[in-house]
Amino acid sequence: MENRKKILLIDDEETMSEIIVEMLEDNDYDVLYAQNAEKSIELVKEFGTEIGLIILDFNLAGIKGSDLIIKIINIQSKFNLIFISGNPENDNMKETKKIKNYYFLQKPFDFDQLLEFVERALSNEF
Repeated sequence: MENRKKILLIDDEETMSEIIVEMLEDNDYDVLYAQNAEKSIELVKEFGTEIGLIILDFNLAGIKGSDLIIKIINIQSKFNLIFISGNPENDNMKETKKIKNYYFLQKPFDFDQLLEFVERALSNEF
């Protein structure tokens, strides 16, 4: 298998996350998983530029996705980003205008669609 960048999934919905991780691993992706902001920061510090893509639930418990991603960018900024959320009308989504180069995928989504976004993001086709 070729040397691919890691994917960091940050989502506090455990059941959904397990399915996403399994699907990505079944497609030969190396996936890191964080259920909260603290764990995601630890993983970014540990793996740094090995992470090529972050898939982030915009509505994490205790922190807005836009706030978390800004913290992550201050540690490591060389990754692509897919925000996922079940509520695209959320006022907090307006804050993503501060963040460049991201894609938004609304929950519930088709796993083939997620896989397509992942492939495009990792090959820098966004």
